[in-house]
Amino acid sequence: MLFVNPAATGRGVGSLLLTTAADHARTLGRTPVLDVVSESARAVALYERHGWQVIGRTRPPWLSDDREPLLLMALLPTPVDRSGTRADQPACPR
Repeated sequence: MLFVNPAATGRGVGSLLLTTAADHARTLGRTPVLDVVSESARAVALYERHGWQVIGRTRPPWLSDDREPLLLMALLPTPVDRSGTRADQPACPR
């Protein structure tokens, strides 16, 4: 679970926390995933700016029926083309 004090909003704390957690998961050979409260538009926007994708929705037993389902989000590996270049990075000149 990731939380940032609202008083720290806009200082990059959330981005740093998210990046640190995702990097750690990847060093363990894991794909970073999050269950996100749909109504948290600012959090969803932050995750999407960092490349996270919605891969599904779920309604856990503890979530009341009057709430939107949780978003299942993942930071999927960046595809690599045949030259070995990641799709999100420019090719190096040879």
